[in-house]
Amino acid sequence: MSVRIVAGSLKGRTLKVPVAKRLTGTNRVRPTTSKVREAVFSMLLSMLSDEGGFGGLTVLDLYAGSGALGFEAISRGAKKAVFVDSSAEATKEIIQASQAFGIDELVEVHRIDALDFLRSRSKTRGSRGFGLVFADPPYTFSQWEKLLGYLKCGIAVLESDGSIGDLARSFGFNISKERNYGTTFITVVRQEDYKGEG
Repeated sequence: MSVRIVAGSLKGRTLKVPVAKRLTGTNRVRPTTSKVREAVFSMLLSMLSDEGGFGGLTVLDLYAGSGALGFEAISRGAKKAVFVDSSAEATKEIIQASQAFGIDELVEVHRIDALDFLRSRSKTRGSRGFGLVFADPPYTFSQWEKLLGYLKCGIAVLESDGSIGDLARSFGFNISKERNYGTTFITVVRQEDYKGEG
């Protein structure tokens, strides 16, 4: 199974979905479909149009899987993408893809649980946030409170199986967009007092 980058300098390039991510039942991980990715990036382009688009952004792709969201951001001009996934297979595939695409200098990969990664950064003095964060955890993810509590970002795209807008507001995020695509809910939030890496 593979996913295709839909626009930008890497348009048409394919990424493998790691076998370990093709689970079934309540634990399954769903790669973001090309239709949803196109919709998400259309929303982001509209939001970032007055800020120079993706250029200059440092992107964090949590629960990265194939890395499609982070690679899509690089394809559209992001200066760097940090990929976080606990799967050895996923992180290996992301590293191999970045080398095959000739962009490994723009990519940083961490094999670690996403919440542990965020928790560690939150404890690091002077740690800066990310200009754009993608968080696409598995179905039935139940730790949004922890994730939102640790998150420091300019904009975050949160992919879930139910609405989390009210929860995000309770953590001080402003809701920019909230859309439903079948069983997938996309919530785009801003952190107004964000100061970080772009």
